[in-house]
Amino acid sequence: MFGWITEGVTGILKGANGIVKTVIGSTEQREAASHVENLAGLDQYKAEYTQLMHTKFDSFVNGVNRLMRPSAFFTFMCLLWYALADPKGFTITIASLALVPETIWYIIGGMITFLFPSRILEKKIFADAVKDFSVGKAKARLELAKEIDEFANDTFIVGTDEDLSESIKTNNKSIELWKATQ
Repeated sequence: MFGWITEGVTGILKGANGIVKTVIGSTEQREAASHVENLAGLDQYKAEYTQLMHTKFDSFVNGVNRLMRPSAFFTFMCLLWYALADPKGFTITIASLALVPETIWYIIGGMITFLFPSRILEKKIFADAVKDFSVGKAKARLELAKEIDEFANDTFIVGTDEDLSESIKTNNKSIELWKATQ
């Protein structure tokens, strides 16, 4: 009695399985294709890194290609150290970098990253070069340079915490209550 029911359910499930395999695909086939693709990639890496002849030039170029990330990392770490060790000098240096026109930054960035920035130069820089070296921007850069020079000639007086707390006046009631409890 239940034989025809189980056969019917089995037929429906097989049909549904066929539809799912048609739409989504077979898991075994996808995994086999992925495995073949991974093996092809590994074979390609194997062929690249098992060259028998390495010239000195090949070694030099490989070394230069591997220097970019470490040099960028150490540059930023040195900038952080410089900012902590000499805040005034760091401020003057960074403010002075603001005087460099944007056009020059594009060229420097292209040289540092070993790219050929000719398309960028052709499209962006020459269109902006007139604006970048205009009289108004030159005057603004001159004013900024004067401000940097004045800042560099200022002297910083380092005092004690008591001197600092006396020089700061606040109208904050929470701070006044806190000071009263100390």
